[in-house]
Amino acid sequence: MSAECLEWQDLKAEDALQVGELTFVIWGPKDKPDARPSPAGNYTDYSGPANRRPRRYVVRDGGRIVSHASVFAREIDVAGRRYTAAALGGVCTYEQYRGKGYAAEVVRAIFQLVDRGDFELCLFQTGIPPFYEKLGCRLISNRIINSLAKDPAKYPLWEENVMIYPRSLTWPDGTLDLLGPGY
Repeated sequence: MSAECLEWQDLKAEDALQVGELTFVIWGPKDKPDARPSPAGNYTDYSGPANRRPRRYVVRDGGRIVSHASVFAREIDVAGRRYTAAALGGVCTYEQYRGKGYAAEVVRAIFQLVDRGDFELCLFQTGIPPFYEKLGCRLISNRIINSLAKDPAKYPLWEENVMIYPRSLTWPDGTLDLLGPGY
């Protein structure tokens, strides 16, 4: 098993629909039983460095996408210092495929982008910190804002657990400004 990289600009319709279905099953609207999954979004207008381009990593079982994670570059500011973070999102696996290491595989593929120097760190929110701690991450306790929001002081994320990779990164105290909406 190894994670496969899917480029946003070359995403085939079939793969986009499978990613859309997977994320819909995991996070779809619970109050709209008649809603349908939509094809995954894309970043066709990305014009930054090639090594920081948005992408998806997936694991297939029998040709079917069963696990997924996405990454894109995100500028953040922590205590007055700018970082280019790998923004990890959309980590999910169909319930019947959990426990096989598929999610760890797609997340490790994204962490390799940090390990090889494409990004300074990976920053994300999660409801399951122990999973990520096993992969070399740690929780951070900074105050988090979005200075570009109508209400900059309002917490811009939906999870309380915010983590960084790698665990060994020297991380400053002070306010973390996402410089945009939560992801």
